[in-house]
Amino acid sequence: MTNTPPMCKRDRLRCVVILCCRFGANLAYYRTGFGREHRRLFDHASCSNFWVMANNNFLNTCVLEWRKLFADRKGQYHWRRIVTERDQVGFNRGLLDNLGLDETAFQSYIDTMRTYRDKFVAHLDSENNMTVPALDAAKKAVWFYHSHVVNCEAAPGDLAGLGLKLDEGYEKSEEEAKIVFRSCV
Repeated sequence: MTNTPPMCKRDRLRCVVILCCRFGANLAYYRTGFGREHRRLFDHASCSNFWVMANNNFLNTCVLEWRKLFADRKGQYHWRRIVTERDQVGFNRGLLDNLGLDETAFQSYIDTMRTYRDKFVAHLDSENNMTVPALDAAKKAVWFYHSHVVNCEAAPGDLAGLGLKLDEGYEKSEEEAKIVFRSCV
């Protein structure tokens, strides 16, 4: 264990934005790969293993990054450790409204993501059935958190050089994935 000093708020905000962008890029790659146009890659005998593994890694990265932002309450990037204390009630209410969930349903979603991460990503337990979490709510949550950090937490210049527009980054990653997937087979 190292004795590095804790990160300042600015650096933690930058890391949150990076995590949100990484979630978005990996989600775009994952969804593009499993799109109807590219599913043939998963059936091609000479390289199907590669594409299945690559696409599963995109999914797993989404789950890992999302967990850092929403499920790991002790983690330094969890929204409760980033959002200014006076704004936390409003943030939580806005997040739940944005997701169309109540607190219980959101906790259930967190549990689903945690189970997938714990049983199939971090450890390969002896579970016989894997349930891949739906990622629509995860995407909405990440976009909401990112917007809050960019618009409410960061000071001018704090996030210079980072992806401040998740939709644009997502679309760019989607186009990049399409080019790569089309060039194969």
